[in-house]
Amino acid sequence: MKKMYLMVLVLSITLLSSCGAKMAMVTITSHQQAMDSYKTADQLIKEFGIPTSKRVDGELEEWNYLFGVKTVTEKKASLRAAFGGNKSKSSSSSASATALGKSVSGNSTGSSTSETSGGGSAGASAQSVSQEIKTFVKFTLKGNEVINWKSNGVDYGSYEMREVEKENRK
Repeated sequence: MKKMYLMVLVLSITLLSSCGAKMAMVTITSHQQAMDSYKTADQLIKEFGIPTSKRVDGELEEWNYLFGVKTVTEKKASLRAAFGGNKSKSSSSSASATALGKSVSGNSTGSSTSETSGGGSAGASAQSVSQEIKTFVKFTLKGNEVINWKSNGVDYGSYEMREVEKENRK
């Protein structure tokens, strides 16, 4: 009988301790914070290496790091998202995925769909939409100082799995 009480007690404690928390991805440093931390040309070379290309315009120098084109497939996407809304004149859209441990997100340069369901309406559903995303980081320097940056298709933020409290449901 004592063994039964002990087992019930251990089981209760285990269940109660795991009920209040769940694991979630938490941002430690955002992509913008990471990119804003680069202040000098030396830091850029240390982190990214020699630029793919450079362009000089007066006092300003632009350093481009080109990482190529990634194909991202978005499952259960809407054709409207892939080809623009009813009144939209643009056919670009955005997508996200993970590649080489880095989150990839950006604007598409081309889209293709497969396994579309029913009708030819622009609002029809698709099982997947594939998009090509140009991935790059571009820095503008004045002398040795980084004064501006732009990126597409990359995420240099740092993230961590942490235990977080579950929200109370009413």
